[in-house]
Amino acid sequence: MRVALFTDGIYPIVMGGMQRHSLYLAKALAGEGVQVDLYHAADKKKADRAIQLFTTAELQHIRLFPVKFPDFGKTPGHYIRESYLYSKELYKRMQEHSAPDFIYCKGFTGWELLHQKSLGKQFPPIAVNMHGYEIFQPAASWIERIKQKWLLDKPARYQLDNADVVISYGGRVTDILKSIPVAASKIEELPGGITADWIRKDISPRNEVLRFIFVGRDERRKGLEELYEAIKRSKSDFYQLHIVGPINPSKRVKLPNVTYHGSITDNHALRKLLDSCQVLVCPSISEGMPNVILEGMSRGLAILATDTGATKLMVDDSNGFLVKPGDVTQLAEAWNNMMNMDSAALSRLQQHSIAKVQDQFLWSRLATDTIKMMERRIAQHD
Repeated sequence: MRVALFTDGIYPIVMGGMQRHSLYLAKALAGEGVQVDLYHAADKKKADRAIQLFTTAELQHIRLFPVKFPDFGKTPGHYIRESYLYSKELYKRMQEHSAPDFIYCKGFTGWELLHQKSLGKQFPPIAVNMHGYEIFQPAASWIERIKQKWLLDKPARYQLDNADVVISYGGRVTDILKSIPVAASKIEELPGGITADWIRKDISPRNEVLRFIFVGRDERRKGLEELYEAIKRSKSDFYQLHIVGPINPSKRVKLPNVTYHGSITDNHALRKLLDSCQVLVCPSISEGMPNVILEGMSRGLAILATDTGATKLMVDDSNGFLVKPGDVTQLAEAWNNMMNMDSAALSRLQQHSIAKVQDQFLWSRLATDTIKMMERRIAQHD
């Protein structure tokens, strides 16, 4: 089977959860013998770096096709115009190569392909995965809501309407799709995953000071403002909060218990920092299936997260706490519950995190499920 995978980048050439998912999906499919044509955003220099992300064995099954992503600067609506032109170039490039049996499009990358399909051109099954479908989730600010409603909503619905398959992580993401509405017969639930090399055998025991960690971009929807308000209500100062990500200095709080590390793109460095902590905090207003939660779980961290997107697939009372998005009171209460937890109870949450990843979220298992889905859809399409 040959699969064309359209994406606007692969990690760490391009940063983001969708880009990380793209990298590991390609690797996992190749590991199962699937031929993958990987169309990704990269210039010549980045294209050379991208090749180095794959092993010699993986490159026996992966062909990389770099495509330059347009850059209109920061003019209003730049992203949607860039995405449309990028989708046209992806479609053009795909026409130059052998036809795939299945096409998997991430984000808006399938826009032109689906337009051609609507005009009557014949293609193999086309799947669309917009990951968290944050476009249809509550916005963290009125500016974001305007972007969602007036710029992204219509083109997103167009692609969901014309796709043969719509990929969901599951959980609340599926509920969102059904409310749009997307026909249930088109929806396929495939959660995100992580590679086995992330699994840690032991956990970091709690000392007197409980160590929390947040990993994320400088976006309003990531919930840092709510987190800052929650920790101000902490009933104990015996904690440390480590924040990883490109957080603007103007948005940093000056608290002695909070340390900013900036962006960490090296997996070994990130694992080392995760391994020194006991609790990962993900207070997002909207999400898909945050890969950072899987990373935290695989390194033996308990999880404090908001119940958005597919987080409830990963987090329950066996390995942490789920709270309502944007609810500072609930977040502060859960924070204090973590602070008051004895070492034995916290250790049980941490151990359950590792066990859940091993049982449910390894790419070796998810690749098999993805291939079965593709084979079924190809048979139905024929």
